[in-house]
Amino acid sequence: VCSSDLKVLCKTDIDEAVEASFLFLDEVLRILRNVRAEMQLPPSAFIDVWILGKKEDRRCVEEHQNVLEALVKIRKLEFAEVAPHLPLSARKKLGALEIEIPLPEELKEKEKNRLIKEQEKLAKQLESLKGKLQEKEFLEKAPSEILQKMTGQVKELEMQWKNTLDKLRFLP
Repeated sequence: VCSSDLKVLCKTDIDEAVEASFLFLDEVLRILRNVRAEMQLPPSAFIDVWILGKKEDRRCVEEHQNVLEALVKIRKLEFAEVAPHLPLSARKKLGALEIEIPLPEELKEKEKNRLIKEQEKLAKQLESLKGKLQEKEFLEKAPSEILQKMTGQVKELEMQWKNTLDKLRFLP
C-alpha cells in the first residue's frame, strides 16, 4: 500500500466523543483481561462482571456492552450503583466506576485449597514466633527493637490468618 493511497484525516474528521468512548472501553477491556489473567482463568471460561457507579458514569459501558461481550467471555454483565455482597471477587477502579468480577464457581474449590494451605503456613509461622517470644532466655538477650519487630510480625500474621479464615467461610 502506498502512502499516497491513504486518506489523510482532517482534525474535523475526528469525533472527540467517539475517541473518548473508544479509549474508555479499551481501558475496561484491559482491566477485564488483567483480572482474568490474575485469576488464572482459561480463555474458554466465562465470567460474571459487575459495573458499579452512577448511571451517567456507566452509560458508555451500557451502550457498548455488546462490544465487551464480543471481546471477553462474559456470562452475565450487571450494572448497579452500589456493590452487592460479593465476598470473593476482584475489584478494580476506573475513574468513577468500579469493575467487580466474582470468583467463578469452577475456581472456588481451587481457591479453598489454596487458602487452607495458606492458613496452615501462617499457623506454623505464628507458632514459631510465639514460641520464640515465650523463651525466657531469648527475651533476656534480644534487643528491644527485635522484640518489637517480632511482636509486630505476630500481629500482622494473626490479621492475615483471620482474613484467610473469613474468606474460607464464604467457600463451600
